[in-house]
Amino acid sequence: AYNFQGFYNRERGAANFKPTIEFRQHQATMSPNAVVNWIETVVGIVDCIRNIDYASLTDLLQMVQHEHWEKLGDGKDIEKEARLGPILAESKFTIMDLLLGMGLHGPAKYYRNR
Repeated sequence: AYNFQGFYNRERGAANFKPTIEFRQHQATMSPNAVVNWIETVVGIVDCIRNIDYASLTDLLQMVQHEHWEKLGDGKDIEKEARLGPILAESKFTIMDLLLGMGLHGPAKYYRNR
């Protein structure tokens, strides 16, 4: 998972936000292929954000800002999906779309097959 909100708020002139991107850690693994793809993903996202123009960043963040909830596996996901609709990552804009849009074709192929 990722969170670009701090970076986006700072770029829009908000004073109290650090230009950060937050990542959740990968699950434990002994697979070199999994480790390499995770590193390529994280580094690729950071490189993309460092080099992205303001209009492209705004377009990207407008797409992901519509995510209003996340599945927690707490037994309430079905009710939330009925009430709030599917999470964005399972409908119109998936992680594959994000990775491909950032030019991360190798990680997109790896994670598509998982």
